[in-house]
Amino acid sequence: MLKCIEGLYKNRLLFITTHPEGEILGSGDAKLEGLTLQIEGVGLAPKHAQLRYDGFKSFNVKDFGSEGGTWMNIPKEGV
Repeated sequence: MLKCIEGLYKNRLLFITTHPEGEILGSGDAKLEGLTLQIEGVGLAPKHAQLRYDGFKSFNVKDFGSEGGTWMNIPKEGV
């Protein structure tokens, strides 16, 4: 689960699947771009990034060449 900390979706939770393919997120047409998580109105590229759970305790993030990149703010354990 990811929590948005800024912007239009501030304080909302995004549920990320633990399926090996993960989630492909962006602002484009879900079918055309192969998105599993469509997020509009926050400046994402049509096909922005992929988030995959590694099966242990962390996620892998892959940016699909978006102009602004993909930013994550991950708190230290125990916070």
